[in-house]
Amino acid sequence: MDFYEVYERHYDRVRNFILGSVKNRWAADDLVQETFLRVLQNLSQVRDEAKLSAWIDEVPDAEITANAQNVAAALVSKYYGCNR
Repeated sequence: MDFYEVYERHYDRVRNFILGSVKNRWAADDLVQETFLRVLQNLSQVRDEAKLSAWIDEVPDAEITANAQNVAAALVSKYYGCNR
């Protein structure tokens, strides 16, 4: 499976999903980059091409969740002076 083909086929759907979730173009672009970096790192482990779309759909959810947790931790640290 070629990463470029996967990227071209899934980019618009992934970006639209992320942009709809975070409502910020710059944050969405960062999360899209993180999503496809994870796809690139793990693409060789995907054996069933039929399951590729479902797996790719899970990656942005994980990236959005991780980003939200990082933002929340930064806000807590900033306003309450403590770290996680």
